[in-house]
Amino acid sequence: MGQKHTPLKLCIMSGELSGDSHGKDLLESLKRKHSQLQLFGVGGPHMRPHLESSIFSMENLQVMGFIDVVKSLPKLYRLLQRAKNAILKESPQGIVFIDYPGFHLKLAKMLRKGGYKGKLIHYISPSVWAWKKGRISLMEKYLDLLLTILPFEKRCFEHTSLPVKYVGHPLARPFNHSRKKRKHLLAIFPGSREKEVKRNLKEQLKAACALQKQDPSLEIAVSVAHSNLLPVISPLLEKNIQLFDPEKQWDLMETCCVAIATSGTVTLELALRKTPTVVTYRLTALDQWLAQKIFRIRLPFYALPNLIANMEVFPEFFGKHFTAQSLQKALFLFLKQKTLRQQCEKECQKIIDQLGDGSAPQAAAHHILNQFI
Repeated sequence: MGQKHTPLKLCIMSGELSGDSHGKDLLESLKRKHSQLQLFGVGGPHMRPHLESSIFSMENLQVMGFIDVVKSLPKLYRLLQRAKNAILKESPQGIVFIDYPGFHLKLAKMLRKGGYKGKLIHYISPSVWAWKKGRISLMEKYLDLLLTILPFEKRCFEHTSLPVKYVGHPLARPFNHSRKKRKHLLAIFPGSREKEVKRNLKEQLKAACALQKQDPSLEIAVSVAHSNLLPVISPLLEKNIQLFDPEKQWDLMETCCVAIATSGTVTLELALRKTPTVVTYRLTALDQWLAQKIFRIRLPFYALPNLIANMEVFPEFFGKHFTAQSLQKALFLFLKQKTLRQQCEKECQKIIDQLGDGSAPQAAAHHILNQFI
């Protein structure tokens, strides 16, 4: 254990699987740095062993899609009230919200209105650079500290009084880049949600199979993010396509020479492994209209590596621009032009240099504990 400390009671809140994983790393770092911590809150299977007590299980917050969210509003409101009452009763010196901003920012507001005087800290910023910029003023009003994981996010809050610290990305950690790539292996990462897979995989496979007809030595592998996606993915595959289960997706990212990925965190994971990737995302006409007219999303790029680099590191095809032909052409260039692949790898290294060395949980723990010194 570390040096003797004054007892410190913290509430840690997570609302989804990625936050639960990041929360576990954060809790371990906090415990290493402080010997007298009392921890309670809301977490999933990764966080719960580190908590002395739970307000409720994180799984109660698992809601997918707009319609499901609307149907679950009464339940979510009851959970907000339950969390607020438990926190006010326990009166911790601080609360750490991990991602999941829709729920957590409402809870922060309710706690302040309920008279809570302790520190409110948010780890992993909402994507205010893409949409819901109105959250910035809400965060400035109710939070004491924001910890960001993307290098450009801090700029979004420069005009506010909210203290913001960039800690690096939790996924950034040392990788064995000397591991040899299989020069004839094309990997497809179609997404982690059923809707994403259904919208993207057919065209992704169409482009990959067209390339395989041009070059029979090309191997195609499809990564299954979760086993429950197998019934969706398997019927679409031809016999000569390999399936990689969830436990082997990291190996596939490191060893394939080129990848196709549905836009999401996986694109950043591929950049961290310096794997040239083409990014896709199928949008319906309604999705596109909502994004442009209602949410007013205006970004120079959509893939995370491109946003971080502020340039097109990975070719991206969204909405009407995503066709099997456009995807096939971009993949062909990566496969056949060594200099293009090398340039992509060079830009990936620059992204790696910006995102830190894997010490995001330790840095976050340091800034959190500094609030109580």
